[in-house]
Amino acid sequence: IGAKQGQFVEMEIQERGLLKAIFVVFLIPLIFAVLGAAIGLFLAPMLPYDRFNVQITCVVIAFTIALVYVRQSDRRAKARAGRQPTITRIHDK
Repeated sequence: IGAKQGQFVEMEIQERGLLKAIFVVFLIPLIFAVLGAAIGLFLAPMLPYDRFNVQITCVVIAFTIALVYVRQSDRRAKARAGRQPTITRIHDK
């Protein structure tokens, strides 16, 4: 559309892509953290460590896995043209 740096533009993104991005970025890490806590609660009695430390360790591991997934998902989304915002209009100052 010919926008230059410093100009104000109006952007549009497909709603479906936006909702999926919100789910991946915010909910996946939260779900993984909760699952990590549940796994830690399950494993804690079987291990010779403090229950709290086992849970925290499992949460950190699960959250890290979720962040790796989010990063990979972001790389895939950048490659798809439909997921990228598009400039629809240039505004004058």
